[in-house]
Amino acid sequence: ESLLDRLKHLELIDDEKFAEWWVEQRMSFNPRGKRLLESELFSKGIEKEIIKDVLSNIDIDEVKIATELLEKKGYRWKNLEEKRAKEKMTSFLGRKGFSWEIIKSVINSFFN
Repeated sequence: ESLLDRLKHLELIDDEKFAEWWVEQRMSFNPRGKRLLESELFSKGIEKEIIKDVLSNIDIDEVKIATELLEKKGYRWKNLEEKRAKEKMTSFLGRKGFSWEIIKSVINSFFN
């Protein structure tokens, strides 16, 4: 128990700081939606309240991120018919943790 107190005193155990760092790293190197970030943090043992606080304090432009991901990976779907391309894009963005509203908005703007 004294070891745990010592680690806390040295700020080596701080779930909030870890969650902030995790989100920052993910957004820098492997962008994704808030839902997936929330899931990852929860699987790491971070409490839901801390996750909620961290994600609400960090400004994440999900529309911009989703658009950039589609532009980057667009070559995959350029030779497909529109309906099939939309299905593939929807699945891709869904796996990246974006909400249906974001996905629908980005895909509609991508084809207009």
